[in-house]
Amino acid sequence: MRTTQRGAGGVMIGVVLVLVVLVLLAVRVLSRVGDSAADRNQTLASLSRAADALDQYVAGGGINARLPCPADPSADTGVEVPASAKTCTFPAGTLPWRTIGLRRDDAYDAWGRKLSYRVYTDNGSKGSLVQPGGPSLVNCYADTHAGGGTDSNGQCSASHTTSSFDVLKKKGGLDLTDFGTDHTKNNNDPTAYVVISHGPTGLGGYTVSGALVVGAAGVGPSGDERNNTRDTGPFTLEAWSDPDTAADLNTHFDDLLVYRTVSDLAKRAGLDARAWGVTSLTFDPGTIALGGGTADPAVVDTGTNTLTYGATTITGFSAGTATDISYDTTNGNSGIGVYGGGSASLISSATNDSMHIGLGGAARQFAITLNDFNTFFGVVFETVELKFYNGTSGTPVLTSQKLACSATVGQLSTLSVNVGQDFTRVEVTPLSTTVFGFTVPTTFAISAISVCRAGVTCTTAIAGSGVTCP
Repeated sequence: MRTTQRGAGGVMIGVVLVLVVLVLLAVRVLSRVGDSAADRNQTLASLSRAADALDQYVAGGGINARLPCPADPSADTGVEVPASAKTCTFPAGTLPWRTIGLRRDDAYDAWGRKLSYRVYTDNGSKGSLVQPGGPSLVNCYADTHAGGGTDSNGQCSASHTTSSFDVLKKKGGLDLTDFGTDHTKNNNDPTAYVVISHGPTGLGGYTVSGALVVGAAGVGPSGDERNNTRDTGPFTLEAWSDPDTAADLNTHFDDLLVYRTVSDLAKRAGLDARAWGVTSLTFDPGTIALGGGTADPAVVDTGTNTLTYGATTITGFSAGTATDISYDTTNGNSGIGVYGGGSASLISSATNDSMHIGLGGAARQFAITLNDFNTFFGVVFETVELKFYNGTSGTPVLTSQKLACSATVGQLSTLSVNVGQDFTRVEVTPLSTTVFGFTVPTTFAISAISVCRAGVTCTTAIAGSGVTCP
């Protein structure tokens, strides 16, 4: 009986010991998990501070903003090392913490290794982000279609003829995949910079002393982690592998990354694209004189068939022949027309008058304010035809006919057209109206025009002085 009791007691002791071991193992595992989570969160906070500092560094430079080059990974200066105005000496270097105004401690992860830093550079015309103004889209207009192209440095043209699409399409950028979502040059959303922690293993990172961390076999990481050590990637942000996955396997991954795309960086830095127009003109004496004409209502004839405003030209035609532009004031509102046509100071369909507007760059929207463009008795509607051309093509990309909407003689009427595609030339032509078998000519003067990019409300400066027609 005693033997049985002693045996049972031994079993109980064994069970208790097993339970104690299991509890200790569970505590150890939970402790490791807790430590790992804390280290990860601490590192993510460091990465976030680094990204914010880089954004502010760009924003603080205003129109001449740029991203810094990486620091020498073997040194402890925290200072960027440019090789030229567009390139860097250490493209696979570390975060230049001193240059961007951080503390030294901010440039390390929770495992005591330096944060790596990559930035897009190019020594040619693709828009290096370390050159002055590299990340800026301020001189671009916002559009998802091609515009007038970039300048020789891959940046927005100072003439505001570059669309944001032009820059993002031409810029090589860094390729990065964020949990399967591409931020690459192939989808016009290239990555500007990446800040990297090489995780608990640290493979591919640098120690405090500036030594490269390699594995037991003397080689760096494999798979996606290896790409994350390169100066141009492609970079990958993905879930960590199982803790039991050996560090030298292609499937191992324990990196942490933060990044900005070019468009996101520009927006965060306050340097995103603007709603630049192409041309906005109100035809008063000063504007006529600026365009090379004489604005004397007593004479009407401006003395020129073409008014020129930079790359924008306005030419009068009568029956297909270039004809002097007129300037006059009708019912208190000034405007331009075709001199000596069906009406001495207006544009008339009776003599096949028209006005051709040539642009220096591509636009997408057009607004025009007409004077003396009316309806009569509810049955006669004066009509204007607007034809939009792109380049030298003789075929319009869009033809729009607009009817008068005001019965008040002398009231200004503003019309707007969203062409929806690029145009570089507009022809404004009055069309006669047939009512009860009678042909009634359309006559009007052009008081103002605006030629606009996409993404804005296109109207003229004097639209509020009259009515806006559908």
